[in-house]
Amino acid sequence: MKIRKFFAAVAAAAVAVSAMAINTFAAETVSCKLYSQNTESWTLYESDAFDISTDGGDYNVTLDAGGENLYITLYIKDVNGAEAPEAFKGGIVTINSITANGKSLTPTKTEYELVNPDSGVIDVCMINGWADTFVEAGDCPMSEEGDSYSFGEPVNTFEVNFSVSFGDAPAADAPAAEEAPVAETTSASTGNTTAAAVAAVMAVAGTAAIASRKRK
Repeated sequence: MKIRKFFAAVAAAAVAVSAMAINTFAAETVSCKLYSQNTESWTLYESDAFDISTDGGDYNVTLDAGGENLYITLYIKDVNGAEAPEAFKGGIVTINSITANGKSLTPTKTEYELVNPDSGVIDVCMINGWADTFVEAGDCPMSEEGDSYSFGEPVNTFEVNFSVSFGDAPAADAPAAEEAPVAETTSASTGNTTAAAVAAVMAVAGTAAIASRKRK
């Protein structure tokens, strides 16, 4: 009876270890929107919210101002404007395409840091009519007036296709010859780590069972 109780406890521990391993590597998300504005009324327009995940991925986001004219501003930002979690730092946003009123714009800069290094917030500015504007006219006409930019026709919709990726963490130094190698705990090795932990628990159980039989 004691042996059965012991194995039941071991099985519960194995399940707990597996659950902890899975939870440890769960993806983090931050809710973001695509923003632009109308400079006549200084009204801010925004897309529906979407989640950017530490798993990365491809996104296609549309901002529709409902017929209102948008000035040449366009950026992706955390809806709360909060400092980004550490896991998002180092992320890269790659702009695949931008359209205004369904007409293409040509990005002159296609890669951005996901987290703005000055503010620490997820904030990717692709178009700023008063500062840096990283697009050129494609099918949609643009004009430059002094230090500012504008569209050559009214614009009330933007569509941005982009990808988010995260590079591998820096490789750890190789362990000294006399030391046993340490198992990595990256998301890619979650399954192996979990299996190893369960195997270790079962090995202990087996040893205990053998010892019990010998005592009998």
